[in-house]
Amino acid sequence: MPKTLQDAVNRAFKGRGGSAAVLRITDGVLLARQRPDWMKTGESPPGSAIKPFTLKALLRGGVEPIICRRRLTVAGQRLDCSHPSTSEPLTATDALAMSCNCWFAAMSARMVPDVLWREFQAHGIDAGIARTRDALVLQALGIDGVKCTPLALARAYRRLALARMTSDKHFAPVYDGLAESVKRGTSVAAGSGVYGKTGTTKEGAWFAGFNDDIALAVFCFQGTGGADAAPIAGEVFAAWRAGLR
Repeated sequence: MPKTLQDAVNRAFKGRGGSAAVLRITDGVLLARQRPDWMKTGESPPGSAIKPFTLKALLRGGVEPIICRRRLTVAGQRLDCSHPSTSEPLTATDALAMSCNCWFAAMSARMVPDVLWREFQAHGIDAGIARTRDALVLQALGIDGVKCTPLALARAYRRLALARMTSDKHFAPVYDGLAESVKRGTSVAAGSGVYGKTGTTKEGAWFAGFNDDIALAVFCFQGTGGADAAPIAGEVFAAWRAGLR
């Protein structure tokens, strides 16, 4: 049985290739890690794990419920939605919880590119300013034009966790959506009391999130966010709840 939080991280990754960073929210201290070399330097597109920051940028303008059409192609890339079909218009909270690419694509296509870039910069996320509408949409979906290391994404989610303590109700859909992603979306394996989001790209699988005390990012070299990265995070959060430090 693991005796420390680092032991729990080592055990969670046993037989799996990947990297992770676990931070204390109050002061940002690195509590545990996997593959410290990759954690600091291994940049990859974060996929849907970027959507909370995209949603923050969108909420600075305006959003509205829309019906998901499920099929989506952007710059020749098929990015169809995989969430359960619904005939009801999706709100911002639903869109984040269900990771609806169609909703995020429709909303971000209306956005000024600088707004998204500034939001990413505010959370320490490496990105340029999109020059075309397709580039903006791909960036908003975390597919292209934005990359993160596990450490950088963990730090971004830590900032998100800190902002939750002082954020006004205008940004409530971000936190409600992250909570619902864990309750009924692809992030369920992360466990109770967690705010989080998965991401899956051709480069690998992500989960990033936080509870009241720690923020983390998990990257797996293979698999999906829901089936591979989120369960690793779930083991780490469970170890923290059990008192491992």
